[in-house]
Amino acid sequence: MNWIFLSLYLGIQVAISYFVSKSIKTEEDYFVAGRSQPAWILAISLFATWFGAETCIGASAIVYDQGLSGARAEPLGYSLCLFFSGLLLAPRIWNKKYTTLADFYADRFNHSVERVA
Repeated sequence: MNWIFLSLYLGIQVAISYFVSKSIKTEEDYFVAGRSQPAWILAISLFATWFGAETCIGASAIVYDQGLSGARAEPLGYSLCLFFSGLLLAPRIWNKKYTTLADFYADRFNHSVERVA
């Protein structure tokens, strides 16, 4: 029974990807959706990406080391980090039309730092 839901979910994902791929013409379209998405969609996407990765990688290590009590500060700390990154770093990235964070590093430092990033 689970394979039916999994197959349905996968089919929906492939269909969405197929229809969206028709509108991708440039690298900027692929990486940043042509800079045409409203702020609330970007916020949801950033939240899902950050907390998905944090839950799989960051919090699991802390919970392993400290037990369940180690996970209680995670959401607050990461939320503050996202807030201040958006407040201080995002305007620079947006104004200079960077595609990735590595572009920012290349401009700020050099191409060696960009490659490492």
